[in-house]
Parts: sequence; structure tokens; C-alpha cells
Amino acid sequence: PHAASASVRESGDLAPGGALQALLHRLRAGRYERAKGMAAKMDALGMPVSFERIQELAAGGSIGRPHVARAIVEAGHAYTIGEAFERYIGREGPAYVERMKLSPAEAAQAIRASGGVPVLAHPYMFDQYGTLLKSVGPDKLLPELVAAGLRGIETYYYRYPTTAIAALLKLTSQYHLLATGGSDFHGSVKPGQGLGSVYVPWEAVETLLNELDQTSR
Repeated sequence: PHAASASVRESGDLAPGGALQALLHRLRAGRYERAKGMAAKMDALGMPVSFERIQELAAGGSIGRPHVARAIVEAGHAYTIGEAFERYIGREGPAYVERMKLSPAEAAQAIRASGGVPVLAHPYMFDQYGTLLKSVGPDKLLPELVAAGLRGIETYYYRYPTTAIAALLKLTSQYHLLATGGSDFHGSVKPGQGLGSVYVPWEAVETLLNELDQTSR
């Protein structure tokens, strides 16, 4: 599951050499190798994609599949980023490479060690018609994650129907967790998920900030 996001202050284990920084370094290295592997698979398919161009598109940031997809489009192997995902680098695509996996509990522990607030990120995914596409099974995951230091659930999210929000609010109450939210903004890669596109009650913002203040003291 996409299990932990966090609000963190720039101190403690966020400093160079800290636990969270070490974890982020591992993840970043894993993303680099994953993108390199996808470029190699595209080459093997007879549709070369420059890994150097993928790095340029990342502009010094962490490399992700959207950068690979853009390079595929630029190379003329797909018309759109969506097509690049569907035909080549989606989970069932011939150039797909599995990402480096991190257990949700490990992520939560590292975030707590940094003075941050670990949150279970969008445990459900819905399509535009309100059909449930994916669930991480939050009711089964939560006991382990709460024991590892989880402090919240992303309750308000893109396309979440009121029934999903109500179910997650029930879980936050049951486990004494924060209800957070967000749009999961990824720029042009996710049209319709612009900043501010998801309503999040101000109370949720305040409780998250208060939790962060308490945790980072």
C-alpha cells in the first residue's frame, strides 16, 4: 500500500545522516535504478529511450515513471503520457519494472523518528463513476501500523464518495487517529487533481498542525 505520507519539520532525523534521510536516499536510489531498467527494456523492445533524457526531465529531483513516460512520448513511441503508461510502463506493460518496496510500518517508524506525522495515504481508489477500483484493506492494516506509530488516515481524497469518507472517519475514531486530506497533486500527470481540488475541513488542517507541533517538540 501507499502507506505513509508525512508532515515534517526540518530538524532532527531530517538532518543529513538522520533516519528519514537515509530511508529517502534508499528510495531515491531505487527509483533511479527502476527508471534505468525501464529504459533498458524499451531499448530491448526496439524502441530506444534515452536514460539521460529521463534524468533531464527529472531536473535533479527524484525520478519517477512520469519522467519515463514523457521520454517515451518525446521519442515518438506514444502520443500521450497515458498511452505510454498503458502500452509500456503500466504494471502489465512490457517495460514495467517493479519498484523498491518499503513496509508501511518501516516508513511510519522512520517518519516518527524524524519528528513527523505518518499518515496512511489514500487507502481507497475510485473511478469517476464512484466505483471502487482498489482498497488496501485499512481495517486489517491499522493494528500493525498504529503499533508502528501511525497517526492518521488520508480521509478526504480525490473522487472519494461520502460513504468512503464516513467509513474512514469511523476508523479514525476507532483508532484515535487524525483525519487528513489532499488532492495528491502531481502536476499535468494527473489532470483534474489540481491544488485545492479536494475539500478538506479546516478542522482537519488544525489538528494535523497541532499534532506536528506536539510531535516535533
